[in-house]
Amino acid sequence: MNGKIRDGKLELQKGKRELLEGKREIKEGQERLKEKEQLIQEREQKLHENQQTLIKTFILAMRELNIGETTIKKEIKGKFDLSDKEIKAYFAE
Repeated sequence: MNGKIRDGKLELQKGKRELLEGKREIKEGQERLKEKEQLIQEREQKLHENQQTLIKTFILAMRELNIGETTIKKEIKGKFDLSDKEIKAYFAE
């Protein structure tokens, strides 16, 4: 009987170690996920900034060519996935 109790205690200790190891691995995985999410957000922000710069430069170039605002808006709508409200904001600047 003592052997079974001892074996049971050893098994319990082994289970506790495995549980703690699993919790540690989950925590590390969550930290890695959080870092990757932050990196994605930073890249999305940079992409958005680059798109804004590109659109503004496009508008300036088209205006220098004396192309009308309506035509410029149509071109922007065709080249970028923007709503009419977003396009209008570029011309309000």
